[in-house]
Amino acid sequence: MKLLKSALQLYESFTDLTNKWDDREREEYEFSRLPAISRAYRNNITGDACVGDQVAFVKQIWGGSHRKPKLIGFEIVEGTIINESYGADKQQHTFTLKVKGGTLKIKGRNLYKLGLWAKDRDPIERQAALDEKHKRGDVARKNRDLRRESYVY
Repeated sequence: MKLLKSALQLYESFTDLTNKWDDREREEYEFSRLPAISRAYRNNITGDACVGDQVAFVKQIWGGSHRKPKLIGFEIVEGTIINESYGADKQQHTFTLKVKGGTLKIKGRNLYKLGLWAKDRDPIERQAALDEKHKRGDVARKNRDLRRESYVY
């Protein structure tokens, strides 16, 4: 239900910004799906997603130019995490999701931004995936620290 409440608050704040009727109809359709999604995706896993999780999140859609972006709206995305990795240089977490129309690559900061909810899953299997993910994260952070120590200013 927290997904429903937070998304409805976003919707109410966004309706003031929506000028075109087409955009408003699309937004109303997206948010009409929220009750069903809130019942299916009940676990808030913001900050700790792993491979195999079936997730739903609200994604911001931006338009305009790169120099002057404009928030166009929000989209509800449902999918399964099929891959995740840490960037070697900047430690940026990247996820690959299998969604209805194909695959979606998204940075962790954008995936977690407005909250991430998942369907129930076998806790032992999920914990094994989380342990493996955290182990790789520890190694990546140690490698980053070693690079920083060896860097000459």
